[in-house]
Amino acid sequence: MPLLFHATDLHLNFLPGNYNKIFLAEVLDKVKPGNILVVTGDIAEGPTVAEHMLVWQNAFEAQGSKLYFVCGNHDYYRSSIESVRDRLKNCSLNSSWLPTVGIVKLSDNTALIGHDGWYDGQYDNWFTSKVDMTDYYIISELGPNQCPVRQMKYDKINELAQESADYIYSTGTEALKTYGTLYIAIHIPPFREAAVHQGKPSDKDWMPHFSSKRMGDAIRKLAQENPGKEIVVLCGHTHGEGVCHPEPGVVCYTGKAEYRYPRVGNSFLVK
Repeated sequence: MPLLFHATDLHLNFLPGNYNKIFLAEVLDKVKPGNILVVTGDIAEGPTVAEHMLVWQNAFEAQGSKLYFVCGNHDYYRSSIESVRDRLKNCSLNSSWLPTVGIVKLSDNTALIGHDGWYDGQYDNWFTSKVDMTDYYIISELGPNQCPVRQMKYDKINELAQESADYIYSTGTEALKTYGTLYIAIHIPPFREAAVHQGKPSDKDWMPHFSSKRMGDAIRKLAQENPGKEIVVLCGHTHGEGVCHPEPGVVCYTGKAEYRYPRVGNSFLVK
């Protein structure tokens, strides 16, 4: 039975010199042929994320292992969501970027789906938060030209969060007709208790930017409509490590990360 490894928030654009190649070699040595790596976003930045993932995809295919990924908010930095997604679609990544892959069969009992996701400011008050995300300046769809007032930014992040939640709910519903265990890869923690940093839940200023209630509600609904099935959520974004059980049949793992020190985190036996 293969192992599924989880990595998140690699931020490869922060790595010096030749270390991208060195790190990829380390990852391939750890994952090994026949196994699977799922990367839950913040891989690089807009101008380079597709190129990084194409190199990784080719290396994994050559080794006989599998790579799947979703994007995070940093993956759209210094670009636009539309142009990055178009580049991913046109860069022969349709076998590894999960929103275009659909339902991935991992075994007769287990499947994987994923979508980029977005924070939605629903668990705490987004409007009174003291956090001002860089996203609102260097991602075109959220920047001052397209969203010149705060309400427009809030509306846009909720549109993005709902798009992702709808995809996970509809694709997950289809997958759970066939499979008993479903892995869901997303970037943003979908539950308040999953939005952890330095061992604690995020505070009222960070929580609106570190979580997606819309996604959490979609996953809870999936679980409630499919009793007896197992849903395993893999996410990142907060750089804090945590595990929670927000709903019967649901376990959510938030991956640890640190700038300039990328790592492969938890592994799971695919049954």
